[in-house]
Amino acid sequence: MKSIFFIEGQEHIRFIEDYIYIAKKLNHKISIYSFEKLKFKDTSISLHLKIVKKENLRIILKSLKSDYFFTTTPGVGSFYFPKSKNVKKYIYIFHSLFSPNEVYIKNSFLNFDIIFSPNEIIAKQLEFLISDRSKNFITGYPVLNHYKKESEKNKDIILIAPSWGKNSLLTDLVFLNDLIKKLRTNFEDKKIIIRPHPMQLKLIESNQIIDNHMIKIDFDKNLNYLKNISLLITDWSGISLEYYSIEQGNIIFVDTPKKKRRNMKVKEKNYDLIENKIRNIIGIVISKNTDFSKLNFNAKSISEIDKKYLNDIFSPEFEINKIEKIIESLVNK
Repeated sequence: MKSIFFIEGQEHIRFIEDYIYIAKKLNHKISIYSFEKLKFKDTSISLHLKIVKKENLRIILKSLKSDYFFTTTPGVGSFYFPKSKNVKKYIYIFHSLFSPNEVYIKNSFLNFDIIFSPNEIIAKQLEFLISDRSKNFITGYPVLNHYKKESEKNKDIILIAPSWGKNSLLTDLVFLNDLIKKLRTNFEDKKIIIRPHPMQLKLIESNQIIDNHMIKIDFDKNLNYLKNISLLITDWSGISLEYYSIEQGNIIFVDTPKKKRRNMKVKEKNYDLIENKIRNIIGIVISKNTDFSKLNFNAKSISEIDKKYLNDIFSPEFEINKIEKIIESLVNK
């Protein structure tokens, strides 16, 4: 058996490395393609890495030959991400716990043969987004196990982690400056880190945000310090659910327009989209002119219904042996 993994960049490693480990365990011949040099926990995996230039990607993808093609990049089968006639199964692995219905572009999942959904909610919401021939397996979300293994130090970090897009917090430097001033006034003993979304690294590099506020810009695409965060501030980033799953810590959602990359069909309208519903369950939503000194950061009281909903988002647990059996079962399908 041969398995190919396409990994855009280092930020996707924590979502897919366990699957590479499983393929290795099953004695698959492994090839890994990426736009950049990658660092793996298992350093031997790097031997399978091939760096490609974006301008050559279409040609390379169309020439591949493999039993399985794993990726966290949606949109396979599009002009920019074509399929090869010599790849038997294209497999999508989620890199977010948000609903797939609005935040991904049209046909993001349509041409995959297999979807590995992190939970039953997302698997159900994919119903109208995948083809009839697609197989949808509920696998759990490997990232949650990844964070549990990380060490915990002092909870002395305030993390500002925006999503990407035209309404990202990073596009409003006036607000961002004001936000940092407020944080400095109300949390003098905390370190402040801004973590740009990987899609907007160049934006923050070009703007050279606020050196005089003694903040750190985190350009590292790994995210290994969630256990050391005392307060997370975001707009619509999926990091919010990952942080809550391991810490149940304080989260502030800044009320910015949601990035919608696709209009839902009428038959999808009855879905409660995860990214909309969780904002007032796991955190507080504020406007850009909120007075931080009046915010209440005491632990929120969560209803039993909401507890069950959160449990459904984080279930099932990702288990290596279970996924191994799923991949083995694909041979005869």
